[in-house]
Amino acid sequence: MTAGPGGTTVGEDPDDTAEPDDTLADEEQDGGHTDKGKAAEGAPAGPAERGAAADPAARGRHRLQQSERSHSVPSGEALTPQEATAVLGAHGAEVVVVVGEVDAGKTTLLAAVYERLAAGPVAGWAFAASESLLGFEARAHFASAASGLSEPDTPRTSRSTERVALHLAVRHANGQQRHLLLSDVSGEHAKGLLKYNQPGDYAPLLRSATHVLLLIDGARLVTTRGQNVALADARTLLRAVAEGPDLRPATPLDIVVTKWDRCGGADGLDDELDDLLAWAAGIWQPVTLRRTAARPSGEGLDELFAALLVPAPARPVPVPLLPQSRRRLHGFVANDGVPAKFLAAAGAVQR
Repeated sequence: MTAGPGGTTVGEDPDDTAEPDDTLADEEQDGGHTDKGKAAEGAPAGPAERGAAADPAARGRHRLQQSERSHSVPSGEALTPQEATAVLGAHGAEVVVVVGEVDAGKTTLLAAVYERLAAGPVAGWAFAASESLLGFEARAHFASAASGLSEPDTPRTSRSTERVALHLAVRHANGQQRHLLLSDVSGEHAKGLLKYNQPGDYAPLLRSATHVLLLIDGARLVTTRGQNVALADARTLLRAVAEGPDLRPATPLDIVVTKWDRCGGADGLDDELDDLLAWAAGIWQPVTLRRTAARPSGEGLDELFAALLVPAPARPVPVPLLPQSRRRLHGFVANDGVPAKFLAAAGAVQR
């Protein structure tokens, strides 16, 4: 037996004429009746089986059709929720959910992380594998010379796409290997979360998240007016994520300012960001503020990527609530005198 991509187990038949081990696949093709069942009962083979046995080419086509149900070959594109779930089940991947409005720099950040790993190890972690190489390359292409653009750019993620995550496997110098699923969801869903408190495609991702990145578009922070609007939107988004029903307690949350090379010298910005961090710490823990410039310098990327691989703290075990009557009894303070008065009154009645 060999293990196929995504953990699929594929049987190897010593005889080319043998049928695959997947009985369910046979049932689907023959209307719910398996060939093995027919053979066991002595029933005659159908026309397809007789043709496959007589013609080697037909036999090969028949086996290929059957093997399609036993093999799972990654397309190389970004993963659908079902494909991401399979990776999560097979490897226990870190699920990094990137939340940001349109043009905040989500896709650029992900492409820059991939390019940085391709250039060499980051904090001891080196690129090992990916089931989304085509997806990463497509996002990184517009920043390369081959694109023919005079300025680096990254295409927007379509709201209608069903491919919502990129996969990375990295290996440490000590031999340890980790897997990451990096969400790439259209900023239109962040708009719905901001205006209507509707998470859209973020909901299933947040339920599995081990790390959340809340992006703030640094290009909006250049002016005082832009700062006021952008930081107010960030507070609304952060509250919607933190107070919503999907994100689990103790999930690390990073406020990531993108395009820091454009806004780093803006008047009063550092103080405003410190105030934002202090406010965020009052409603969620742990929370961190990071300043990044994915292109051209890659500022802050190494620190951010290393933080994504830090094991998340153990999640608190929920304490079951006591029944209402027992909660009332436990609500008494030991020295409030109520139990003593009750016992004294009971003793007086007995006497």
